[in-house]
Amino acid sequence: MRGISDLAQANQFLGTEYLAEFNGRFTVCAAEKGSAFVRARRKDLDWVFSLQQERTVNQDNTISVENRVFQLDKTPWLNTLAGQTVVHASE
Repeated sequence: MRGISDLAQANQFLGTEYLAEFNGRFTVCAAEKGSAFVRARRKDLDWVFSLQQERTVNQDNTISVENRVFQLDKTPWLNTLAGQTVVHASE
């Protein structure tokens, strides 16, 4: 429709014409002035925004993650976590 035949022309069209038209059709004014964002009260945001996967602990007190084996330390309440489900978190 616009005679666009290559990537550079497509990007030019998107940046100058389409974006302005799109914003003109769909932009709405905020119902109230000010920011809707509030400061996070939590301090553990690295945990909140991590990928978490459950793992079952092997009989030798290890877990496997992406072809790597990790030995778990003894805990104060149990010598081994074998058979237990644990959560592995990664960024």
